[in-house]
Amino acid sequence: MDFIRSWIIPPLIGAIIGYFTNWLAIKMLFRPYKEIRIGGIKVPFTPGILPRERERLAESLGDTVAQELLTPKVITDRIHSPQIQKTAAKAVSIAIKGFLDQDAERLFLMRHSEQISSEDAEAALEDSAAGSSLAHQIIESLRRLVASADIQTAIQHIFAEFITRLGRLKFQSLVSKQQFVAGIMKAAGSIGSQSVDSDIVHVQSTDSENESGYSRLRPILAALLQLPPDATIRVATDSLVPSAYALFLPELKQFLRSMEFRSRLEVEGRSFVKRALDRLGPVQRLFVSLAGYETRISQSMPETIEDLIKTIELLLDDPEVPERLAEAACATIVSRRAKTGPASTAASMQRENIASAIGQSLKESSDELKLRAERVYDDIADLSLEELAGGRMNAEDISGFVLSAFVRAIDSEKEISSSTIGTLFIDVLKESAKGKTIAEFFGIQEQDIEQISYTLANALLQLIETRMPLLVEAMDIRGMVAERIDSLDMKEVERIVLQVVSHELAWITWLGGILGAMIGFIQSLIALL
Repeated sequence: MDFIRSWIIPPLIGAIIGYFTNWLAIKMLFRPYKEIRIGGIKVPFTPGILPRERERLAESLGDTVAQELLTPKVITDRIHSPQIQKTAAKAVSIAIKGFLDQDAERLFLMRHSEQISSEDAEAALEDSAAGSSLAHQIIESLRRLVASADIQTAIQHIFAEFITRLGRLKFQSLVSKQQFVAGIMKAAGSIGSQSVDSDIVHVQSTDSENESGYSRLRPILAALLQLPPDATIRVATDSLVPSAYALFLPELKQFLRSMEFRSRLEVEGRSFVKRALDRLGPVQRLFVSLAGYETRISQSMPETIEDLIKTIELLLDDPEVPERLAEAACATIVSRRAKTGPASTAASMQRENIASAIGQSLKESSDELKLRAERVYDDIADLSLEELAGGRMNAEDISGFVLSAFVRAIDSEKEISSSTIGTLFIDVLKESAKGKTIAEFFGIQEQDIEQISYTLANALLQLIETRMPLLVEAMDIRGMVAERIDSLDMKEVERIVLQVVSHELAWITWLGGILGAMIGFIQSLIALL
């Protein structure tokens, strides 16, 4: 009995006390959940430590997570891991494949009734409601984006800058000498290749009652010739004809003074005199022969030719000649434009024959044409596109026109004519897209998708990496953790903590019991002394 009282009871009581105090201390971390008052007096240690310091604990834990655990560097290092890159590429690939497997025609469907069937409209609405039509969402997002005036202004400025920089490029940076020469040779080879029969059929199929004299020309050329008013043609001929005449006159005089032409005139002059004498009667010819007129005329033929050439030159130098030529040119163009009636098949064939002759001449002179094309390229290679165009491009006007056409083409909220360029272009795309997926329409293969996915995933991760500090700051990890902890019920907090450290807390409780038993045993030893 003394043994039990001396050596068993003290360690047992110490173990029970140590176990109970540790268990109670752990429980007091969480409980009671609320403050307890008796007679208006607050019971000490209520509520528990964690409920009492809940707000401070949440802020402290948020600071620890934000500053030590989820820092921009930690997240960036994680992004560089092969697993993250592989997962991102796979996610992008799935999204791209889901988009490319859709019906390509849906990309070009308009919402107004004239350009979409009721079945297509119903299907589009179903896709929109289900949120499964990625193509529909992309088109709608693009429409809303382009509808913004600020976006339109930004796009116009960007496109204008592109056109400006394009105009500064050297011609040789866009087209190589080989490409330029090959293009010239190909164009020359195509001249005169059109069959005469096709041109004749075109002429005969034209309405004879309304056909203009110029309608046998190419439609665009005929339209251009019919466009200017008569006064404009008068100004053009008055300006161009005298200038062309002044350029041509020295060459014409040189031709008149050439020995070949003079010899030809002398031969024709003697032949003319001979024919005139042959028309005389016998008696008249006798007197002419006796007087030696024929011999004298032949001997003086060079002087006669010289007088004739001088007379022609005087006529050519007359200031009224180019004026009269300009009047004749203007009258011819105006009168021909005013004429109506069937086109001349003979004239059409003549034009075709001229084109064929020019084409054949170019083919026979292909070596010379190639050399000339190379020399022309050398002359213009160092010139910019603006210099080739003869002036600075109006980039703002060009970009504004292109943007307005694009906006009208994709703006589904406005009724637009089916004859607009943008709508016609979309109609052609719709026809080409029938029965095809988006991948088939653009000719995208499986390996292309993988490459695109890898490239987009890397670009996305690099973008996230460069903006990581801003993203982390915007996410406010500290506030997010604090708000989450503060929103949890204390029972839930207790459950989460105990779920993580229940094993460790159990050992702490048992450690209290062990230490209490050891203290009781030490007390028994002290009692023996």
